Amino acid sequence: MERIETPILVVMNVQRGYDYAGYGKRNGMFAEARMKELLSIWRERELPVIHTQFDDPKQSSPLHRTNAGFHFKDGFKPQKNEQHLIYSSYSTFIEQVLTKEQKPIYIFVGFSLFPHIATVSQVLSTSDSHQYIVADATVSFEKISFNNESLSADEVHFAILTSMMNDETTVITSFMAKQLAVSAKNIGKQKTTT
Repeated sequence: MERIETPILVVMNVQRGYDYAGYGKRNGMFAEARMKELLSIWRERELPVIHTQFDDPKQSSPLHRTNAGFHFKDGFKPQKNEQHLIYSSYSTFIEQVLTKEQKPIYIFVGFSLFPHIATVSQVLSTSDSHQYIVADATVSFEKISFNNESLSADEVHFAILTSMMNDETTVITSFMAKQLAVSAKNIGKQKTTT
């Protein structure tokens, strides 16, 4: 963790649409509370924050921009000095999130671990960056396996986090994320990449 310079908190897709029944049962009932705690610390220390909203191309999706579910959940609206990115494709996301900062550090929280956070983290792992995935501040949903067995949201969460771990991706807790923010250098240099 000595590598930390200016950790960038990426708050992914904390949108009302994920509360719709169609996504199935979720895990992390306290995940939003953990996200808010981290967001508060990042703001207090004037560290960079990126908020994303997924604009699902399918108009029937709760996450399509014309539907109420597209909007942020209460308490997650970006502030003026924070980057806000709306994306429909991962290529757009990557192009706008990657910074010119040397060896950037990304701290991921939000919805949903798969496919959004896992996909973005995998792509970023090929760049000169490091990703931290906050296990108790990210959310997964139940799924049906390839052999038609039901997997609980916790089982899905554990499996995906395990598969994401590599040299450039580390799984941490929200407590550990707070420590990264507290020990970060370059405090007070909020950055809004474009």
